[in-house]
Amino acid sequence: MRKLSTLIIILPLLIFAAQWQSLNGPPVGSAGDMSMGWDPQIPAWVIYAAETYWNKDPKRVYKSTNEGEYWDSLWQEQAPVRPMCVITDVNDGQVVYVGKKQDVTPVWKSYNGGQTWIRKSYGITSTRPLCFAMDPTNSYIVYTGFEQYTGSDLTIFKTTNSGEEWLPCGNFIHSVRDIWIDPVNPNILYIATSNSVQKTTNGGGSWVQLNPPGGFADVYCININTSVSPNVLFTAVHDCEGLIAKIYKSTDDGNNWTQILAAGYYPSSLVIDENNSNVMFATFCLNLPSADVPQTNNPGLSNNPGELYKTTDGGQTWFRSNNGIFERLDYYALTQHPGISNILFVSTSRGVYKSTDYGATWHEKTKGYKPPVVWYISAQDANVYVTSNNLISKSSDAGENWRGVHQMVNLPGNGRKRK
Repeated sequence: MRKLSTLIIILPLLIFAAQWQSLNGPPVGSAGDMSMGWDPQIPAWVIYAAETYWNKDPKRVYKSTNEGEYWDSLWQEQAPVRPMCVITDVNDGQVVYVGKKQDVTPVWKSYNGGQTWIRKSYGITSTRPLCFAMDPTNSYIVYTGFEQYTGSDLTIFKTTNSGEEWLPCGNFIHSVRDIWIDPVNPNILYIATSNSVQKTTNGGGSWVQLNPPGGFADVYCININTSVSPNVLFTAVHDCEGLIAKIYKSTDDGNNWTQILAAGYYPSSLVIDENNSNVMFATFCLNLPSADVPQTNNPGLSNNPGELYKTTDGGQTWFRSNNGIFERLDYYALTQHPGISNILFVSTSRGVYKSTDYGATWHEKTKGYKPPVVWYISAQDANVYVTSNNLISKSSDAGENWRGVHQMVNLPGNGRKRK
Protein backbone atom coordinates (compact mmCIF):
# COMPACT_ATOMS: atom_id res chain seq x y z
CA MET A 1 0.00 0.00 0.00
CA ARG A 2 2.93 2.34 0.67
CA LYS A 3 4.23 2.01 -2.90
CA LEU A 4 0.77 2.60 -4.36
CA SER A 5 0.31 5.69 -2.22
CA THR A 6 3.63 7.03 -3.39
CA LEU A 7 2.62 6.65 -7.04
CA ILE A 8 -0.70 8.38 -6.44
CA ILE A 9 1.08 11.37 -4.91
CA ILE A 10 3.90 11.70 -7.47
CA LEU A 11 1.98 11.25 -10.73
CA PRO A 12 -0.26 14.31 -10.34
CA LEU A 13 2.82 16.37 -9.51
CA LEU A 14 4.52 15.24 -12.70
CA ILE A 15 1.44 15.92 -14.79
CA PHE A 16 0.74 19.40 -13.42
CA ALA A 17 4.43 20.35 -13.50
CA ALA A 18 4.60 19.69 -17.27
CA GLN A 19 4.32 22.87 -19.33
CA TRP A 20 4.17 23.47 -23.08
CA GLN A 21 5.83 26.42 -24.73
CA SER A 22 5.23 27.63 -28.29
CA LEU A 23 8.33 27.50 -30.46
CA ASN A 24 9.18 30.47 -32.63
CA GLY A 25 8.60 28.25 -35.63
CA PRO A 26 10.67 27.42 -38.69
CA PRO A 27 10.58 29.89 -41.59
CA VAL A 28 7.74 28.44 -43.63
CA GLY A 29 5.14 31.21 -43.60
CA SER A 30 4.98 33.18 -46.83
CA ALA A 31 4.90 36.94 -47.26
CA GLY A 32 3.57 38.20 -50.56
CA ASP A 33 3.40 41.94 -49.85
CA MET A 34 4.76 44.33 -47.23
CA SER A 35 4.32 47.93 -46.15
CA MET A 36 6.11 50.04 -43.55
CA GLY A 37 5.15 53.16 -41.60
CA TRP A 38 5.93 55.17 -38.48
CA ASP A 39 3.62 54.55 -35.54
CA PRO A 40 3.74 57.58 -33.23
CA GLN A 41 1.87 55.76 -30.48
CA ILE A 42 4.64 53.19 -29.86
CA PRO A 43 6.76 55.07 -31.13
CA ALA A 44 8.50 52.85 -33.68
CA TRP A 45 8.53 51.79 -37.31
CA VAL A 46 6.01 49.01 -37.95
CA ILE A 47 5.84 46.52 -40.80
CA TYR A 48 2.76 44.75 -42.11
CA ALA A 49 3.09 41.59 -44.18
CA ALA A 50 0.36 39.83 -46.14
CA GLU A 51 0.64 36.05 -46.01
CA THR A 52 -0.50 35.31 -49.53
CA TYR A 53 0.94 31.99 -50.65
CA TRP A 54 2.01 28.46 -49.63
CA ASN A 55 0.28 28.29 -46.29
CA LYS A 56 -3.09 26.68 -45.93
CA ASP A 57 -6.09 28.83 -45.14
CA PRO A 58 -6.65 30.95 -43.24
CA LYS A 59 -3.83 33.13 -44.53
CA ARG A 60 -3.29 36.14 -42.32
CA VAL A 61 -1.82 39.59 -41.90
CA TYR A 62 1.31 39.78 -39.75
CA LYS A 63 2.78 42.80 -37.99
CA SER A 64 6.19 43.61 -36.54
CA THR A 65 6.79 46.54 -34.20
CA ASN A 66 10.54 45.97 -33.89
CA GLU A 67 11.63 46.02 -37.54
CA GLY A 68 11.18 42.34 -38.22
CA GLU A 69 12.65 40.81 -35.08
CA TYR A 70 9.28 39.32 -34.13
CA TRP A 71 5.92 39.07 -35.90
CA ASP A 72 2.43 38.94 -34.45
CA SER A 73 -0.57 37.51 -36.27
CA LEU A 74 -3.35 40.11 -36.57
CA TRP A 75 -6.03 37.50 -36.20
CA GLN A 76 -9.54 38.23 -35.01
CA GLU A 77 -12.88 36.83 -36.05
CA GLN A 78 -13.60 39.88 -38.24
CA ALA A 79 -10.05 40.22 -39.59
CA PRO A 80 -9.41 39.84 -43.32
CA VAL A 81 -8.07 36.44 -44.34
CA ARG A 82 -6.49 35.47 -47.66
CA PRO A 83 -4.84 38.92 -47.98
CA MET A 84 -3.29 39.78 -51.34
CA CYS A 85 -1.85 43.25 -50.73
CA VAL A 86 -1.29 45.67 -47.87
CA ILE A 87 -0.42 49.35 -47.43
CA THR A 88 0.04 51.57 -44.41
CA ASP A 89 0.35 55.30 -44.00
CA VAL A 90 4.09 55.96 -43.86
CA ASN A 91 3.43 58.73 -41.32
CA ASP A 92 0.86 56.83 -39.23
CA GLY A 93 1.40 53.10 -38.91
CA GLN A 94 -1.91 52.78 -37.09
CA VAL A 95 -3.70 53.17 -40.44
CA VAL A 96 -3.48 50.12 -42.69
CA TYR A 97 -5.45 48.80 -45.68
CA VAL A 98 -5.61 45.15 -46.71
CA GLY A 99 -6.84 43.77 -50.02
CA LYS A 100 -8.67 40.48 -49.58
CA LYS A 101 -8.79 37.90 -52.36
CA GLN A 102 -12.07 36.71 -53.93
CA ASP A 103 -14.46 38.48 -51.60
CA VAL A 104 -17.40 40.84 -52.07
CA THR A 105 -15.60 43.02 -49.52
CA PRO A 106 -12.13 43.17 -51.05
CA VAL A 107 -10.79 46.14 -49.06
CA TRP A 108 -10.53 46.26 -45.28
CA LYS A 109 -9.07 48.98 -43.09
CA SER A 110 -7.77 49.31 -39.55
CA TYR A 111 -7.40 52.59 -37.66
CA ASN A 112 -5.69 51.02 -34.64
CA GLY A 113 -2.76 49.04 -35.98
CA GLY A 114 -4.72 45.92 -36.86
CA GLN A 115 -6.52 45.42 -33.54
CA THR A 116 -9.90 45.77 -35.26
CA TRP A 117 -10.91 45.87 -38.94
CA ILE A 118 -13.66 47.66 -40.86
CA ARG A 119 -15.01 46.87 -44.32
CA LYS A 120 -14.10 49.71 -46.68
CA SER A 121 -15.24 48.59 -50.14
CA TYR A 122 -18.19 50.83 -50.97
CA GLY A 123 -18.18 51.48 -54.72
CA ILE A 124 -15.74 48.71 -55.66
CA THR A 125 -17.17 46.21 -58.14
CA SER A 126 -14.19 43.86 -58.53
CA THR A 127 -13.14 41.11 -56.14
CA ARG A 128 -9.45 40.33 -56.71
CA PRO A 129 -7.17 43.14 -55.47
CA LEU A 130 -3.51 43.06 -56.48
CA CYS A 131 -1.94 46.34 -55.30
CA PHE A 132 -2.34 49.62 -53.41
CA ALA A 133 -0.77 53.07 -53.70
CA MET A 134 -1.25 55.97 -51.29
CA ASP A 135 -0.81 59.63 -52.15
CA PRO A 136 2.41 60.62 -50.31
CA THR A 137 1.04 64.12 -49.68
CA ASN A 138 -2.51 63.17 -48.69
CA SER A 139 -3.23 59.83 -47.02
CA TYR A 140 -6.96 60.28 -47.65
CA ILE A 141 -6.26 59.48 -51.32
CA VAL A 142 -5.61 55.80 -52.07
CA TYR A 143 -5.61 53.81 -55.31
CA THR A 144 -6.12 50.08 -55.62
CA GLY A 145 -5.55 47.84 -58.64
CA PHE A 146 -7.43 44.64 -59.41
CA GLU A 147 -7.16 41.53 -61.53
CA GLN A 148 -9.31 41.53 -64.65
CA TYR A 149 -11.19 38.30 -63.93
CA THR A 150 -14.31 38.72 -66.04
CA GLY A 151 -14.83 40.77 -69.16
CA SER A 152 -16.76 43.45 -67.28
CA ASP A 153 -14.34 43.96 -64.38
CA LEU A 154 -13.01 47.47 -63.81
CA THR A 155 -9.48 47.22 -62.47
CA ILE A 156 -8.51 50.50 -60.80
CA PHE A 157 -10.38 52.44 -58.13
CA LYS A 158 -9.66 55.59 -56.14
CA THR A 159 -10.82 56.97 -52.82
CA THR A 160 -10.44 60.60 -51.79
CA ASN A 161 -12.07 60.22 -48.38
CA SER A 162 -9.95 57.60 -46.66
CA GLY A 163 -11.85 54.59 -47.99
CA GLU A 164 -15.39 55.72 -47.31
CA GLU A 165 -16.20 55.57 -51.02
CA TRP A 166 -14.31 54.31 -54.07
CA LEU A 167 -14.81 55.38 -57.66
CA PRO A 168 -13.40 53.91 -60.88
CA CYS A 169 -10.58 56.06 -62.23
CA GLY A 170 -10.00 54.28 -65.51
CA ASN A 171 -12.04 52.13 -67.84
CA PHE A 172 -9.41 49.40 -68.09
CA ILE A 173 -10.26 45.78 -68.76
CA HIS A 174 -6.75 44.59 -68.01
CA SER A 175 -5.23 43.65 -64.65
CA VAL A 176 -3.52 46.49 -62.79
CA ARG A 177 -0.48 45.00 -61.05
CA ASP A 178 1.49 48.03 -59.90
CA ILE A 179 0.81 51.74 -59.28
CA TRP A 180 3.42 54.46 -58.96
CA ILE A 181 2.58 57.99 -57.72
CA ASP A 182 4.83 60.99 -58.29
CA PRO A 183 5.80 62.22 -54.80
CA VAL A 184 6.26 65.79 -56.07
CA ASN A 185 3.10 65.98 -58.18
CA PRO A 186 0.73 63.21 -57.02
CA ASN A 187 -1.63 63.88 -59.93
CA ILE A 188 0.94 62.09 -62.08
CA LEU A 189 0.61 58.32 -61.91
CA TYR A 190 1.92 55.38 -63.89
CA ILE A 191 0.34 51.94 -63.76
CA ALA A 192 1.58 48.55 -64.94
CA THR A 193 -1.13 46.45 -66.53
CA SER A 194 -1.36 43.11 -68.26
CA ASN A 195 -1.69 45.07 -71.50
CA SER A 196 0.50 48.17 -71.27
CA VAL A 197 1.97 51.03 -69.26
CA GLN A 198 -0.53 53.84 -68.68
CA LYS A 199 0.07 57.40 -67.49
CA THR A 200 -2.21 60.08 -66.08
CA THR A 201 -1.44 63.71 -65.23
CA ASN A 202 -4.78 64.50 -63.60
CA GLY A 203 -5.13 61.93 -60.85
CA GLY A 204 -6.76 59.26 -62.99
CA GLY A 205 -9.22 61.50 -64.83
CA SER A 206 -7.74 60.46 -68.17
CA TRP A 207 -4.97 58.11 -69.22
CA VAL A 208 -2.43 57.85 -72.04
CA GLN A 209 -0.99 54.50 -73.09
CA LEU A 210 2.80 54.51 -73.47
CA ASN A 211 4.66 52.49 -76.04
CA PRO A 212 4.97 48.92 -74.73
CA PRO A 213 8.48 48.05 -73.51
CA GLY A 214 10.26 45.98 -76.13
CA GLY A 215 6.99 45.24 -77.85
CA PHE A 216 5.79 43.25 -74.83
CA ALA A 217 2.71 44.31 -72.94
CA ASP A 218 2.64 41.98 -69.91
CA VAL A 219 3.94 44.54 -67.38
CA TYR A 220 4.29 43.69 -63.70
CA CYS A 221 6.36 46.43 -62.04
CA ILE A 222 7.08 50.11 -62.60
CA ASN A 223 9.31 52.64 -60.82
CA ILE A 224 10.87 56.10 -61.16
CA ASN A 225 13.13 58.18 -58.92
CA THR A 226 11.86 61.70 -59.54
CA SER A 227 14.16 63.34 -57.01
CA VAL A 228 17.30 62.17 -58.82
CA SER A 229 16.33 61.13 -62.36
CA PRO A 230 12.79 62.39 -63.05
CA ASN A 231 12.75 61.40 -66.72
CA VAL A 232 14.01 57.84 -66.35
CA LEU A 233 11.31 55.16 -66.23
CA PHE A 234 11.88 51.49 -65.39
CA THR A 235 9.47 48.63 -66.01
CA ALA A 236 9.61 44.87 -65.53
CA VAL A 237 7.69 42.61 -67.91
CA HIS A 238 7.04 38.93 -68.40
CA ASP A 239 8.01 37.71 -71.86
CA CYS A 240 5.34 35.09 -72.54
CA GLU A 241 7.15 33.76 -75.62
CA GLY A 242 10.56 33.46 -73.99
CA LEU A 243 9.15 32.51 -70.56
CA ILE A 244 11.48 34.97 -68.86
CA ALA A 245 11.29 38.30 -67.04
CA LYS A 246 12.92 41.39 -68.53
CA ILE A 247 13.59 44.88 -67.21
CA TYR A 248 13.44 47.87 -69.53
CA LYS A 249 14.61 51.46 -69.16
CA SER A 250 13.26 54.57 -70.86
CA THR A 251 14.80 58.05 -70.75
CA ASP A 252 12.02 59.75 -72.73
CA ASP A 253 8.88 58.94 -70.75
CA GLY A 254 8.18 55.61 -72.39
CA ASN A 255 8.58 56.50 -76.05
CA ASN A 256 11.64 54.29 -76.44
CA TRP A 257 12.89 51.44 -74.29
CA THR A 258 16.19 49.63 -73.75
CA GLN A 259 16.40 46.17 -72.20
CA ILE A 260 18.80 46.13 -69.24
CA LEU A 261 18.22 42.70 -67.65
CA ALA A 262 16.72 39.32 -68.46
CA ALA A 263 16.38 36.98 -65.47
CA GLY A 264 13.91 34.85 -63.55
CA TYR A 265 10.40 34.05 -64.62
CA TYR A 266 7.86 36.52 -63.22
CA PRO A 267 9.08 39.97 -62.07
CA SER A 268 7.67 40.73 -58.63
CA SER A 269 9.22 44.02 -57.47
CA LEU A 270 11.48 46.79 -58.74
CA VAL A 271 12.96 49.19 -56.17
CA ILE A 272 15.15 52.24 -56.81
CA ASP A 273 17.27 53.51 -53.94
CA GLU A 274 15.68 56.65 -52.57
CA ASN A 275 19.03 58.49 -52.51
CA ASN A 276 20.85 57.06 -55.53
CA SER A 277 18.99 56.19 -58.72
CA ASN A 278 21.95 54.11 -59.94
CA VAL A 279 21.21 51.57 -57.18
CA MET A 280 18.25 49.29 -57.88
CA PHE A 281 16.93 45.94 -56.75
CA ALA A 282 14.77 43.54 -58.74
CA THR A 283 13.06 40.39 -57.49
CA PHE A 284 11.68 37.49 -59.49
CA CYS A 285 9.70 34.36 -58.78
CA LEU A 286 8.44 31.21 -60.44
CA ASN A 287 4.94 31.47 -58.95
CA LEU A 288 3.41 34.82 -58.08
CA PRO A 289 0.99 34.89 -55.12
CA SER A 290 -1.73 36.48 -57.22
CA ALA A 291 -4.87 35.08 -58.76
CA ASP A 292 -4.12 36.19 -62.30
CA VAL A 293 -0.91 34.17 -62.69
CA PRO A 294 -0.95 30.45 -63.56
CA GLN A 295 1.17 28.43 -61.19
CA THR A 296 3.32 26.45 -63.56
CA ASN A 297 6.89 25.27 -63.81
CA ASN A 298 9.35 26.40 -66.44
CA PRO A 299 11.85 23.64 -67.29
CA GLY A 300 14.22 26.17 -68.82
CA LEU A 301 14.91 27.91 -65.51
CA SER A 302 17.85 27.35 -63.21
CA ASN A 303 17.38 25.42 -59.99
CA ASN A 304 16.37 28.61 -58.23
CA PRO A 305 12.73 29.47 -58.87
CA GLY A 306 13.33 33.02 -57.65
CA GLU A 307 16.08 35.59 -58.04
CA LEU A 308 17.20 38.76 -56.24
CA TYR A 309 19.36 41.09 -58.32
CA LYS A 310 21.07 44.41 -57.63
CA THR A 311 22.70 47.04 -59.81
CA THR A 312 24.88 49.97 -58.75
CA ASP A 313 25.33 51.58 -62.18
CA GLY A 314 21.80 52.30 -63.28
CA GLY A 315 21.19 48.86 -64.77
CA GLN A 316 24.26 48.42 -66.97
CA THR A 317 25.46 45.47 -64.89
CA TRP A 318 23.57 43.29 -62.42
CA PHE A 319 24.60 40.73 -59.82
CA ARG A 320 22.77 38.39 -57.46
CA SER A 321 22.34 39.80 -53.99
CA ASN A 322 20.95 36.89 -51.96
CA ASN A 323 23.78 36.07 -49.56
CA GLY A 324 22.23 34.46 -46.47
CA ILE A 325 18.88 33.63 -48.05
CA PHE A 326 17.94 29.98 -48.26
CA GLU A 327 18.03 28.62 -51.80
CA ARG A 328 14.98 27.74 -53.90
CA LEU A 329 12.71 30.52 -52.68
CA ASP A 330 10.35 32.77 -54.58
CA TYR A 331 10.90 36.49 -53.98
CA TYR A 332 7.80 38.66 -53.86
CA ALA A 333 8.21 42.21 -52.50
CA LEU A 334 11.27 44.24 -51.58
CA THR A 335 10.89 47.26 -49.29
CA GLN A 336 13.43 49.92 -48.37
CA HIS A 337 13.25 51.31 -44.84
CA PRO A 338 11.66 54.78 -45.09
CA GLY A 339 13.95 56.18 -42.41
CA ILE A 340 17.20 54.19 -42.79
CA SER A 341 18.02 53.59 -46.44
CA ASN A 342 20.62 50.85 -45.89
CA ILE A 343 17.95 48.60 -44.28
CA LEU A 344 15.94 46.43 -46.68
CA PHE A 345 13.27 43.80 -46.26
CA VAL A 346 12.36 41.17 -48.81
CA SER A 347 9.35 38.88 -48.59
CA THR A 348 9.62 35.32 -49.86
CA SER A 349 7.68 32.08 -50.06
CA ARG A 350 9.29 31.17 -46.71
CA GLY A 351 8.93 34.35 -44.66
CA VAL A 352 10.82 37.65 -44.48
CA TYR A 353 14.53 38.45 -44.70
CA LYS A 354 16.27 41.63 -43.56
CA SER A 355 19.48 43.33 -44.68
CA THR A 356 21.24 46.17 -42.87
CA ASP A 357 23.95 46.67 -45.49
CA TYR A 358 22.09 47.50 -48.72
CA GLY A 359 21.49 43.86 -49.56
CA ALA A 360 25.05 42.56 -49.19
CA THR A 361 23.92 40.04 -46.56
CA TRP A 362 20.49 38.88 -45.40
CA HIS A 363 19.12 37.31 -42.23
CA GLU A 364 15.88 35.43 -41.63
CA LYS A 365 13.30 37.39 -39.67
CA THR A 366 10.49 34.90 -39.18
CA LYS A 367 9.93 34.64 -35.44
CA GLY A 368 6.21 34.60 -34.89
CA TYR A 369 5.26 33.29 -38.33
CA LYS A 370 3.12 30.21 -37.85
CA PRO A 371 3.84 27.04 -39.84
CA PRO A 372 0.63 25.70 -41.37
CA VAL A 373 1.49 22.02 -40.97
CA VAL A 374 4.43 20.29 -39.32
CA TRP A 375 4.70 16.78 -40.72
CA TYR A 376 7.62 15.45 -38.69
CA ILE A 377 9.64 16.68 -35.72
CA SER A 378 12.75 15.21 -34.11
CA ALA A 379 14.78 16.55 -31.19
CA GLN A 380 18.17 15.66 -29.72
CA ASP A 381 19.21 17.86 -26.81
CA ALA A 382 18.90 21.45 -28.08
CA ASN A 383 18.84 20.40 -31.75
CA VAL A 384 15.36 20.26 -33.28
CA TYR A 385 14.51 19.23 -36.85
CA VAL A 386 11.17 19.92 -38.48
CA THR A 387 9.80 19.00 -41.91
CA SER A 388 7.08 21.23 -43.30
CA ASN A 389 6.14 22.53 -46.75
CA ASN A 390 8.86 20.43 -48.38
CA LEU A 391 11.55 22.12 -46.29
CA ILE A 392 13.68 20.64 -43.54
CA SER A 393 14.47 23.28 -40.91
CA LYS A 394 16.85 23.07 -37.98
CA SER A 395 17.09 24.85 -34.65
CA SER A 396 20.23 24.56 -32.53
CA ASP A 397 18.78 26.37 -29.53
CA ALA A 398 15.63 24.39 -28.70
CA GLY A 399 13.38 26.22 -31.13
CA GLU A 400 14.33 29.84 -30.56
CA ASN A 401 15.95 30.33 -33.96
CA TRP A 402 15.61 28.37 -37.19
CA ARG A 403 17.25 28.00 -40.55
CA GLY A 404 16.38 26.01 -43.62
CA VAL A 405 18.83 23.18 -44.22
CA HIS A 406 17.36 21.16 -47.09
CA GLN A 407 14.71 21.48 -49.78
CA MET A 408 12.80 18.26 -50.45
CA VAL A 409 11.25 17.43 -53.81
CA ASN A 410 8.85 15.00 -52.15
CA LEU A 411 8.65 14.54 -48.41
CA PRO A 412 7.86 10.99 -47.33
CA GLY A 413 4.25 10.46 -46.48
CA ASN A 414 2.82 13.74 -47.71
CA GLY A 415 2.04 12.63 -51.23
CA ARG A 416 2.79 16.07 -52.68
CA LYS A 417 5.54 17.27 -54.94
CA ARG A 418 7.02 20.72 -54.84
CA LYS A 419 5.39 23.16 -57.23
